[in-house]
This record gives sequence, structure tokens and C-alpha cells, in this order.
Amino acid sequence: MKKKLRAVYGTKYECGPTAETIYYASGITLDSTTKLGISMSYTLELRGDFFVVPTTEIKPAALETFEAFKCVAEHVLSLPD
Repeated sequence: MKKKLRAVYGTKYECGPTAETIYYASGITLDSTTKLGISMSYTLELRGDFFVVPTTEIKPAALETFEAFKCVAEHVLSLPD
């Protein structure tokens, strides 16, 4: 995912556990997936500062994120049944 995000515009994203990489957060995907017994989930912190994204950054962020999620979908589809 990180490589796909960077490939679009060269934006550098960090990767790691949510609490260690960005901050402690509650009510995120990880909370729900853990309760359901799902072992893998992702939290993305997109461009911008403190949840404020300049309008000029919205489309680039969407394009980067789309490429990353396509990567995940392709991986899931390649898994054996």
C-alpha cells in the first residue's frame, strides 16, 4: 500500500501500528474488527493537518488512496479459497 500511495505523487506516508505511528484513537476500524475476530485492519491518515484538507489536496489524496486500496483488493482476490 505504501509503495502504491507514493507512486502516484511521491507523497511519503508512514506505516505502522496506529498508536505508535500517529496517535491513540478510539472508534476506528481496529476497534470493530477486533471485536469481530478479524486479525487485520487498516487505518489511513490522509493528507492535511488536523483533519483539515485544503481543497487542492482532496483529489490527489483520493487518487493515491484508490491505488492503495486496489492493491489490497488485488491481494485479497489472489488468496486461495
